[in-house]
Parts: sequence; C-alpha cells; structure tokens
Amino acid sequence: MKYVIDIAMGYPQITINILRNLFALNIRLCFKKHNLKGNKNMKKFAIASILAVTAITASAVEVGVTAVEQSTQNRYGYGVTVGENFNGINVTAGVSRFYREANDQTRFSLVGSKEVYKAGPVSLTGRAGVAHINNRTGSDGSALTVGVGADMPVAKNVTAGLSVDRQYGQNRVSSFDGNIVTAGIKVGF
Repeated sequence: MKYVIDIAMGYPQITINILRNLFALNIRLCFKKHNLKGNKNMKKFAIASILAVTAITASAVEVGVTAVEQSTQNRYGYGVTVGENFNGINVTAGVSRFYREANDQTRFSLVGSKEVYKAGPVSLTGRAGVAHINNRTGSDGSALTVGVGADMPVAKNVTAGLSVDRQYGQNRVSSFDGNIVTAGIKVGF
C-alpha cells in the first residue's frame, strides 16, 4: 500500500494513466464475461463512461479548506471547496459552515474568478458568484457576491489564498450582507 501512495503523491499523471487503463480493462472484461458484444446500449454506456473518466482525470481539479469570517455578524466558520480552471476562468464550488449562538448557518457558493494581475508569484483575481444561505433559524435565501482575491503558490501543487467578497442578499437574508473574508489552502491534482 505504501508504494501505491508514493506513486500517487509523487507521480499523479502516471497514477491517473494507470487508473484510466485499469478502468478500460475492466470494461473490456465485463463485455467478454457477459457476452455484451451485440448490446449497443451497453457499448454506448461503456464508451461514455470511459470518456467521462478520461475527461475528469485529465483535468486540473483543486480541493481546498478555508477559514471564513463574516464581518457584519462577527461570525466565523470553516469550509471546503472544489475548483477547476476552464480556459483561464477558475470556477469553485464551496460549502461553509458558520456557528453563532442559536443561528448556525450553512452557505453553499459557486464563484468564478479570473486573474487580472500578477506580481511575482502572487496572482490577483476578480471574483463574482452566487450563494445560497441556509439558516438554522430564520429564512433561507440567495445572494450575489463580488470581490477580489490573491493566490500564491507555497509548494508544487499547493496554493495559499486570501479573498474579500461583498455579499448582496435577498431581503430575507439581507441582514447577512457585508464583507466575507476567506483564507485557505488549495491542493491541485
């Protein structure tokens, strides 16, 4: 097991290719075992599955953990994010959990960001997104966010980031409007 972890950590592209080939071999064995040569729907499903795995494993996915501060409510939280870069635009989905007395809150967000300036290793980005705010007590609602961020690589596939976003919510969640400061670490695969 140690060697598998070493391969996965040291050589992610080789690991991805091994997984892709094993998946394709498994599909071929499944065809032979179940005599699925004539089943067109099964062939289409197998081809679509192979293409999906290839597309997913060939992409550069980033997974992150964040610490979040919501200034208007003096509320602190933590979160996780998953992001991917599409032609220079980074799209990140995140879930944050805030704790404050009786009104805990879960915030689901989808944010797009684009690098606007690079100063040495630091990349400055413009950000815009949407969020759904799910309150433990009170009304739930949606919000728009706009902001700026800064990212800096700290290791080969590890990036530290800081962002400040301004949130504009529906009337029923407008009490949560204000600045949201997020600091985190992202690991690229």
